Amino acid sequence: MKSILIASAFFALVPAAHALDLPRLIKPETLTAHREALAFTAEQETELTRIYESAKAEASPLEEAVRKEETALTELLRGESLENSAAESHFSALLAAENQLKQWQFKTLLALRTVLTPEQIEKAAALESKDSQAKAPVMATIEIKAQRLKAAFDSLEIKPGPVLESKGEHIRGLIKSGDLVTADAALDALGKEVGIDEPVDETTIDFSQQSPGNTDLTVLESRFQAVERAAREVVFLPRLRQLLQGRDALEIAKSAEDAEGVGRVLTWAENLLGITTAP
Repeated sequence: MKSILIASAFFALVPAAHALDLPRLIKPETLTAHREALAFTAEQETELTRIYESAKAEASPLEEAVRKEETALTELLRGESLENSAAESHFSALLAAENQLKQWQFKTLLALRTVLTPEQIEKAAALESKDSQAKAPVMATIEIKAQRLKAAFDSLEIKPGPVLESKGEHIRGLIKSGDLVTADAALDALGKEVGIDEPVDETTIDFSQQSPGNTDLTVLESRFQAVERAAREVVFLPRLRQLLQGRDALEIAKSAEDAEGVGRVLTWAENLLGITTAP
């Protein structure tokens, strides 16, 4: 049987690390937010829309490549053994992915600038500066909350789960669109959902009291897979900590070739996750 994967999230909610902030290069969200004040002509509207749509199609795979390389490097560095050459190779891949993303960003910002008149560029730059100053306090709050969530899940040292990745992606989208108030509220809601303020229960679970259930090896594998699928949907930190105890106990039972011990842990996990097994 494979090692149990009880998944949560390694995610970065704030995309600022990959943003370009250069003079007189106007961000798309500024042009969108102030389109009336900037008084675009019909021709400008058409060309800006074309650039937006083209950039949107190109952005997703580039950003995904950066996230993929960040995750791969993080997982490598978390391992007990580490080859420097492998770490350097992964870091080079991350730098290459980030470079591609920044080149795309620069190309897009240049394309947007060529559509604007000098007067529009000056006005947009002033509006962008004003917006940035107004949003700074909210953005600082968002970064603190995001880092707190990230630290909580990083401390568990487990792989990302689809639920939290989806929620993180949604919040990243809100931040990118400039809707910081909604993003801040979404972070508060996520904090409650994951139980960020719940006390840590350090009680040791006694798995010996559980029934082993069906311990046929084929059945145990099937039961394990069902537990693994259900565990990947868990986002509540106290429950994840319990599941990690189950993971450790399962590994000990597997190492001892104790089928009944494996079955007892799986029965406990099935009960915790609400999994109904066939008699």
